[in-house]
Amino acid sequence: MPFADKDTSPITVFFDLGLGGNGLFKSRPSDEFGIAYAYTDLSQSSQGQSRPAHSRGEARPRIEHQFEGFYNFHITPWLRLTGDLQIIRPTRTIAKTAIIPGGRLVMIF
Repeated sequence: MPFADKDTSPITVFFDLGLGGNGLFKSRPSDEFGIAYAYTDLSQSSQGQSRPAHSRGEARPRIEHQFEGFYNFHITPWLRLTGDLQIIRPTRTIAKTAIIPGGRLVMIF
């Protein structure tokens, strides 16, 4: 987990933790999955920023949290379907938490 000087860096703490693998179910040994979490803490100092958000009437930045999970179904050896979900709580307090679902179908030939 890196730490930086709060007076000179806009990001003071960042870490990312993930887990992935395949064969989550015994009947589906080729499927793949993954989950991840990221944490970003921004400096409260406005030094070095031309016009920080809090000077425009917004609250100071808050900690950003990110989550992502996916599951990759191996339907056949040449066809894969992936479902993905991302959830992001941004640093700006006026921005809402984003929930982003996604999907992908891959044909290998």
